[in-house]
Amino acid sequence: VMDLWLRIHELKPSTRTQYRRRMNSFWKKHLKNDPIDQVRYSDILDALTKGTWKSAKSRNNELSMIRGVFDLAKRDKHISENPCDAIKRQEVQRKKPDPFTLDEVGQILEHLQAKRPEPIYNFVQFMFFTGLRTSEGLALRWKNIDFRSGEMHVEGANVYDEESDTTKTSEARTVLLSAPALAALGRQKAHTLLNGDHVFHDPKTGEPWSYHTITDVRSFWELTLKKLGIRYRRPYTMRHTYATIGLMSGAKPAFLASQLGHSLRVFFDIYAKWISSRDDRAEMTKLDAAVAVLPHHCPKVIHTGENEK
Repeated sequence: VMDLWLRIHELKPSTRTQYRRRMNSFWKKHLKNDPIDQVRYSDILDALTKGTWKSAKSRNNELSMIRGVFDLAKRDKHISENPCDAIKRQEVQRKKPDPFTLDEVGQILEHLQAKRPEPIYNFVQFMFFTGLRTSEGLALRWKNIDFRSGEMHVEGANVYDEESDTTKTSEARTVLLSAPALAALGRQKAHTLLNGDHVFHDPKTGEPWSYHTITDVRSFWELTLKKLGIRYRRPYTMRHTYATIGLMSGAKPAFLASQLGHSLRVFFDIYAKWISSRDDRAEMTKLDAAVAVLPHHCPKVIHTGENEK
């Protein structure tokens, strides 16, 4: 039934490969080849307690996968109940964004410009000022860039060296290009515009960046941060940096959510701290002004910023 589920389940090829590896290395090892109607709740729970999970999310992902297998068996009438149904998912604490400051962005770009091949400098500047997911940046093609309108069409991704014509959310989007992003593209033309479809290539090989050789990007990335004395954050943090710099500069959340390919609900959930901190004091000033018509009930408040009473 595990093999059948993997074969007929609608998955991206890269996801199917990962699921098959995990199924073979964990669930087939712990549940062995028992008849599916003899697998009990306690068997699933016992297997989960033997796993060495990096996080609660990893454990929950394994549970979701095997639950799908038993759902298939239930629908095919092999079993009457899914033994996974009573097993609770563990609480997962979402990691808050830890963006770079604008000063750190400037240091990183200045260092890359001076010490690394220009295509790397171009790639990092572009990613900092577009907020693309890493997979989207790797799959970006010149046909997706409209220099006249200053826009790009994001419609694909490269995950585990398998390119697809859909993004993570399965929704294409149009992204307005900032001046630094357009500048990076302008320089990048000389390197790849007449050399294939992809915008960004690995300068070591002359070939488009692959998902696996992205470790090379992380290698120069880590070395750059160490050289500058900047606390390490993974390259994906460039996406968070774009969002938070935008918020702190006064850009509307709805605009930035559209740029990033988020729903407003998800965007507010992830970046609530920066949305609220940007103009809380200004909003309180508006409130004070509104209630000032009630002088006997609302004494005048002077906001000093320090030791306020």
